[in-house]
Amino acid sequence: MKKRLQFKLMATLILFSLVALETLQVFWLKNLYDTIREQTIIQLQEAIKLADYKELFIRLDDIKREFKEKESQKENPEKFRHSIDINIADSLRSKPNLPGESNTVRIYIREENDEEDKDEKDIIDMLPQYLSLIKGLEAQIISAIHASTDTLRPVNYNIFIQSLEEELKKQDIHVPARLDFFSRKDSLLCTTFINNPHQKEIKENNQNLVIKYNFSEEENYYILTLQKPQYIILWRMAGILSTSAILSLLVIGVFIYLFRTIVRQKTEEELKTDFTNNVTHELKTPVAVARAANDALLNYDDKITEKQKKYLGIIEDQLARLTGMIEQILSLSAENRSTFKLNIQPIDVEEIVYPVIEQQKLKTKKQVNILCDLPDHLVIKADKTHFSHMITNLLDNAIKYTEKENVQLHITGKQEKEYTVFSVADQGKGIPEEHQKRIFDKFYRVPQGNLHNVKGYGLGLYYIADTMKRHNGSVSVTSRPGEGTVFTLTFRNS
Repeated sequence: MKKRLQFKLMATLILFSLVALETLQVFWLKNLYDTIREQTIIQLQEAIKLADYKELFIRLDDIKREFKEKESQKENPEKFRHSIDINIADSLRSKPNLPGESNTVRIYIREENDEEDKDEKDIIDMLPQYLSLIKGLEAQIISAIHASTDTLRPVNYNIFIQSLEEELKKQDIHVPARLDFFSRKDSLLCTTFINNPHQKEIKENNQNLVIKYNFSEEENYYILTLQKPQYIILWRMAGILSTSAILSLLVIGVFIYLFRTIVRQKTEEELKTDFTNNVTHELKTPVAVARAANDALLNYDDKITEKQKKYLGIIEDQLARLTGMIEQILSLSAENRSTFKLNIQPIDVEEIVYPVIEQQKLKTKKQVNILCDLPDHLVIKADKTHFSHMITNLLDNAIKYTEKENVQLHITGKQEKEYTVFSVADQGKGIPEEHQKRIFDKFYRVPQGNLHNVKGYGLGLYYIADTMKRHNGSVSVTSRPGEGTVFTLTFRNS
């Protein structure tokens, strides 16, 4: 049940990570789309303005050329130039100044003195005003030139359209567009189509991009309508979009591969567990039969010799050890089932520990001395059966991994406010530090080279660690090679 919950949680986290990643990517691309759209609008405005400038100055050149041709008729071109200048000046004067704004630009030449820093700071502070004034003057000058030139010669639409197409081509804008030229009274004077001269109309919708360009506040104006401007923006985002799509597919592919790998490993783990459970369960019957036959030969046959008794005793010991291992594997299998529940209850530690000590002394041929330092009526909240198995495993390991024939063990316990601590210490060969973090892993055993004096499957300590987790407690180890090992079980009191 716990593994299934972990798998569902992992799958949810993977799915959430994918959704969050794609959401952030879409949000970033949306902001980029809006930024490029604003840049496209600015570029279109600049293209119209440059086309207007070109058309205007071409007309001025034509007018100047005509006046030169009329010199023979005693017409003074200087008079024409003077009249334009006057009209420009009149236009500038006719526009009211904003508060704090002036049509006169003053240039200050700073002399070196003790107030250099102050003067420089004043100029820097006034720089935004100068830039704003220059920009305003540009619009006023162009408006004034239009006002003077348009009275002499009307706008040449062909030149303007040709110039605009050239500017749009420079900006790599090739979508169909419609250009409308309106008079000051909002009456349509002329309509033409750009990038598709055979087009007859452009459907009006919210996706069209409309750019309005005024000659001046009181003069004629242009309106440029682009059909499907998103094609321009998406084309400019093509590199980023393709890279983003490739990265997204790569990330999604990696996540799918990871998910499938986890599912496959989970399936293999379940198959392995089922196989192990079935095999160990099937082994119980032949082992039980063999023990019964061995026990009958050992205890009920008076004709066996001492040598036969010795071998039958060895067989009994090995069958007993094999039975213990099978029961341990089946116990671990039962704990992993979804229906498994611990029977947590207050238990007296002394009632469990002392019988286990006597059993261990009977099982081994070594001389075992166990010192118990337990408070009277030490009580812990645990499952009685599993606590007995954990103590059995700890004592069994301590005895097996002590190479001396005289085994000295020390069992201690103490009760604190929130925890009850129970520990088993031995004077064995110890555990190297690099292996201490892995000894609680399933099937892990500390490497002994080519020597296998101590038999086992690496399940005892894994069983203890797993059972303590189910008790909401913990197990820890402290050890020094050559000095011994201390295993500590920590139980919560609540």
